[in-house]
Amino acid sequence: MAESRAKERWAHTSSVMALIAETNRNPKKRGRPFTPDDFNPFARKRKRKKGTKLSPLNINALQVFLSPEQRRQLKEEEGRR
Repeated sequence: MAESRAKERWAHTSSVMALIAETNRNPKKRGRPFTPDDFNPFARKRKRKKGTKLSPLNINALQVFLSPEQRRQLKEEEGRR
């Protein structure tokens, strides 16, 4: 019961903290808006996916790892588009 009360209080407090932080946020320095989960110690932290965005240049570089048959299939699919 005490843990539930603490979670509820932190949900409220973190909402107020996010509101204050959001009003003072500099969009040039922090593009992502603040959320209550950023301040709530009970909230599960989501892992942000970091990776490379796919572009035609990246895709062409990855074609080196394809078999000749897979390359042929890829060229046929590109021709259909």
